[in-house]
Amino acid sequence: MHFRLLLPVLLIAVCLSSTLPGQEVSEETKKYHQMLLRRPQAGLVYDRFYTAWLETGTPEELGAFLAKQNGSAADALILALFHEQQGQEPEALKAYQAALSKDAANATAWLARARLEARMLDFTAALASLAEATKAKPSGQTARDIGQLRGRWLLRTGKPEEALKAWRELLTEQVDDEELAEEVIDLQLDEG
Repeated sequence: MHFRLLLPVLLIAVCLSSTLPGQEVSEETKKYHQMLLRRPQAGLVYDRFYTAWLETGTPEELGAFLAKQNGSAADALILALFHEQQGQEPEALKAYQAALSKDAANATAWLARARLEARMLDFTAALASLAEATKAKPSGQTARDIGQLRGRWLLRTGKPEEALKAWRELLTEQVDDEELAEEVIDLQLDEG
């Protein structure tokens, strides 16, 4: 008699335990998570991590798992990527802030934060984030992206002379880059 009463309770407990955030993480998910910790950015590795998680868990469980991983700037950046993917911009901004408070010299993180702020139509904050990214003295594609976006967003905030100056600075910094020159000309034509 007691077994019949206990059976539904046991079934419910088993079902709940399989969906709790403390679930086992698959080896594939762990592998991609470790790769993301070394280079936390959107792209192929993050997409594979997310897909591997969904084979055994839900997005909500992934959010809970990532929220518990708060030891490093990389952990916070991965959480920010997750929130961005889920369309949770305020939470993503908080995660970027947590990451940048631990690693203020991360130009890539500042750039990602600036892009999010621009998507939220806060161009003033986005420009401030780009200024912080510039302080980290980035190079290569990151520096190019910062310069191009700075010009665009200055234009969007009603500062065409400053935008033109930003684009000229970008061209003088990378004089030999013909592709960049073409992109800046296209940008100027697109933006009027």
